[in-house]
Amino acid sequence: MARIAVLGGGMVGGFMARELARDGRHPVVLHDRDEAALARSAPVAGLETKKTDLSRADAVRHAATNADIVVDAVPGQLGFEALRAVI
Repeated sequence: MARIAVLGGGMVGGFMARELARDGRHPVVLHDRDEAALARSAPVAGLETKKTDLSRADAVRHAATNADIVVDAVPGQLGFEALRAVI
């Protein structure tokens, strides 16, 4: 079973996290700094949410530490920097 971290809880990241969690084969953690975005996805069984400031490279690295798969769903330049932090 792979542990999945989804970075970004907006329209795209939130959707991906909810669908991955609904599948039920893997534990999913959704990371975002916006509590409202996290709350929209929180009711899904199998989905854990964590308030994380994804503009900070150290927070991105920490979010990815225990994940087998990282889904980068943050916008634009922030997404590129998150990718660099994960790598």
